[in-house]
Amino acid sequence: MGSQNLRTKSGEKIAVPYYGALVRPKSGFESLYLVADVAAGTTTALQFEVCVWDKNRRPKIAEWLQEIGVKGVICSDEKVEMEELLACEGIWLEKGKMGDATDLVAMYVNSINSIGNIN
Repeated sequence: MGSQNLRTKSGEKIAVPYYGALVRPKSGFESLYLVADVAAGTTTALQFEVCVWDKNRRPKIAEWLQEIGVKGVICSDEKVEMEELLACEGIWLEKGKMGDATDLVAMYVNSINSIGNIN
């Protein structure tokens, strides 16, 4: 994984499914996630940690994501049936996004910064 300098107002962890899709055909929910910790209010190098969801230990993926501190998920899926469950755990979802995890998180953070700089 590469690193990229980012600036954001609020620190949060953002998860990207390892293979892009939150749901894998015939397998169910993805178990590997790249999680970026975007530091609050500072310019930092974006680093990812690989996190593994063990559905036997923690059967509800939304609760597991919340437990490890994830505030948002960026995935390539166009339709995600569990969007409301994620929202109930305070996790936002960006669907239909394709690309490298570093680029996806950087684009999201840069779009948030752009919106913040307009005011």
